Amino acid sequence: MNAVLLAGGLWMPGMAMALLGARLGRHGYSTHVFHYSGRDSLEGNVERLVRHAGAHGRVHLVGYSLGGVLVFDALERHPELDVATAVLIGAPVRGCLAGRRLAVSRLGRWMIGATAPRWGERNATWRRPEPLGIIAGTLP
Repeated sequence: MNAVLLAGGLWMPGMAMALLGARLGRHGYSTHVFHYSGRDSLEGNVERLVRHAGAHGRVHLVGYSLGGVLVFDALERHPELDVATAVLIGAPVRGCLAGRRLAVSRLGRWMIGATAPRWGERNATWRRPEPLGIIAGTLP
């Protein structure tokens, strides 16, 4: 069976992907939602995502918003990860204006947690051989 690992956005990392997971399940995919906390460091969440994905063998990765950033960073840092395809949905892999604006205030930094440094400008480039799908975003 084809395994799909779903990583949602900052404030709804699991719940936001439930409907998509159910629809993919009806088409024969085994779906797994990756839950993470925006309060944890981006690096820590990436490492947890890598372990979670590795437990399912060859996977398709789908990430929405910050979940897409986690997927992108996991694949960038771990070339050994066995991935069939990756899809990023509205993932700010090249930075995010709203995130940068939030990062300059105390309340904003509290809202976006330990992920704040990742919202700056970045020259992200896709270097892996697997296909990368982008929905509502800019190609890295």
